[in-house]
Amino acid sequence: MTRKDDIREKVENGEQGYSGRPFKNKLSCTGRRGFVKTLASLGFSTAAINNLTKESLAQQTEDPESTAALVDSYIHTNHEQVVNNEAPPQREAQYFTMPRDRWAQIQAVHDVQKKLTEEFDSDLITAAVEWESRRNGKSPVVTLERKEIKRTNGEIVSPDVSADEVRSRVPNKAEGKAGQGKFQKSVDNISIRVEENQMTEQSHYEYNYTPVPGGAATETHGIITTPAYSYSDNAYGWVTVGHNVGFDTGVNVYQLGDNYIGSTTRLLGDPDDDAAKDGAFIARDSQSEKYAGYKIAADSPDTFDYNDVYGSVAEDRLKELNSNNTLALGQGIATGRHTGEVEKLVNGTNAGTNSVVQLGWDTDGGDSGGPYFINDNGLVKIIGIHAWGWGQSGRGNAMYYAENKMNISV
Repeated sequence: MTRKDDIREKVENGEQGYSGRPFKNKLSCTGRRGFVKTLASLGFSTAAINNLTKESLAQQTEDPESTAALVDSYIHTNHEQVVNNEAPPQREAQYFTMPRDRWAQIQAVHDVQKKLTEEFDSDLITAAVEWESRRNGKSPVVTLERKEIKRTNGEIVSPDVSADEVRSRVPNKAEGKAGQGKFQKSVDNISIRVEENQMTEQSHYEYNYTPVPGGAATETHGIITTPAYSYSDNAYGWVTVGHNVGFDTGVNVYQLGDNYIGSTTRLLGDPDDDAAKDGAFIARDSQSEKYAGYKIAADSPDTFDYNDVYGSVAEDRLKELNSNNTLALGQGIATGRHTGEVEKLVNGTNAGTNSVVQLGWDTDGGDSGGPYFINDNGLVKIIGIHAWGWGQSGRGNAMYYAENKMNISV
């Protein structure tokens, strides 16, 4: 075999670039379009592809064929200005890495999840990914959930499709794929099951806080998730759930008593679409002294825990947290603060992404709007907005999803 033939064979096997250069060096020489196409072929996430440059990729890994670079979170680069209400948040992506084979397994499971979600045109029939502990490690399961939702007014909403019909339309196992072309990886025999459950909307940290932080109670009998900024309104404010404010804009919100802090301007979901979307943005009153405090409320008046809220957790990291059943934090006025595993990620109909996160936190009425978050070496990063009880767990929209839909940033 000549050297030319040897190089051609290695190129066809994806071992070297067209000039015989190692793959990693080829990436550094390609244009943006080729760079993006290659990362997509390798199975990198959309968020990673949109944020990574050749330089930032090189800082994370010298060999993207074996190591995936992923988006961990989006955090402030101008934090002091944000805290002092001097400028809107400017954020940058933070990255982490994992073996590409492991990432391909995770993505293949979510590929099955996406296909199942597309099978049923209903937010009351959704697919969730969970990882169960087995003797040989953690095994993925995609659960197709047929659910009812019990609203705060007692109304129960059910899907048109029966549980038996759902079961008849899905297999017990399926194959998932990650990546494209010669880099594509397949995972066989991913388990699928069908479950029925009822979600319940839920209307200590019940003190007056100045400034108003995440985790604080409001007079609407709900919780502030976190301070945030609305680019559509050019306004600072807070995030909560939509059902706390009747899924309506122009609703005045009070921290406690007569302490008016602002009114709702942005909604995620509506009363007829509240099984997978439930969020709201409260624009801060420009005259209010109760400015947005980038902290998490503690269990006494005007005291706070942790360092500041710096941003939100990205979907890539949520998938990793879910795959390892990592502990996160959640809090509300009914049950206080708890730790719980990131148990499931749920892909809502037409969401195109994991719009709902499930935390192993046995919630109660009054916890709605409370934050799900992690404490990352002293930096608080918001995971989601608590909205529903789900058995012995809590559920709510992922923060990155709510940010995108309401055009806001933590």
